Amino acid sequence: MKDLDSINPAFMRPSSFSRIGALGALLLTLVSIPFASGPVPDLPLERNPIVLVLLVMLIGSLGLLIGPSFSRWDWRTKYFGSSALCMASFVIFTLIPCTVLLLYGNAPLIVDVTVLGVYATCHVSWCRRFFAIYRQVYENDQLRNIVYQEELDAIYYSQRGDKYLLEKFYRFSQAPRDRYFVSSVALACLLIPIMDQVKEFMGIPFPHIFLIVGALPVSLMFAGLAVRSYLIFYKYPAKLKKATGKEVYVDLVSNCQTLDGNSTKDLRKKLGRI
Repeated sequence: MKDLDSINPAFMRPSSFSRIGALGALLLTLVSIPFASGPVPDLPLERNPIVLVLLVMLIGSLGLLIGPSFSRWDWRTKYFGSSALCMASFVIFTLIPCTVLLLYGNAPLIVDVTVLGVYATCHVSWCRRFFAIYRQVYENDQLRNIVYQEELDAIYYSQRGDKYLLEKFYRFSQAPRDRYFVSSVALACLLIPIMDQVKEFMGIPFPHIFLIVGALPVSLMFAGLAVRSYLIFYKYPAKLKKATGKEVYVDLVSNCQTLDGNSTKDLRKKLGRI
């Protein structure tokens, strides 16, 4: 079995890296509670469903912060993946303003439906691609062996193999293109000169409105990170363990297998577009 403690960077060891992710999620949750309760100051915190969800996240972050102290977290994917999921929690910066709008805003129903429809359509469409890509990777032996390298006593998730397939084989960026970030922020900035009118029309603070409009690509990026982390660190390792009886560990730096030009072209033609 590989000596992963000597191969992988020490600062990314799950027992310590998960605490960094948990601390980030903890601080994010603490900052988000006033952001969720501010628009409705007369509503007790215990009756605000957004705050209650944040409190559950807060408790989970605390548990993840102290959990590694009671057991040794090695390089198994289920431990390493927890830090990635914590980083993905930044998606709440856009989900909170949307939820505040739907629950406490006084915008016309058509506005609520439009915002909900745009966010739901964008997130489902974006995340669906991750499901499609990794389902295809798992079902194809050539691709699966690049990401999940099976050895005699264990299976190793190869970060380099994963990155190679996304960037070279699928040519898929894990974040929306720059033009979407720029156009979203530009559109949000156009609302600044009329912020008072927009705030009165929507019935929620302008910072919430700005994030709804300007941070949609950020929300997609972190939602994609959450879905990808679930797939590569939990769903498919569980399938592999069930099929082989072997644990799946994370290898961050070892070289991966690659496809030559003809194999790449033939395989793309066989699998079709995602």
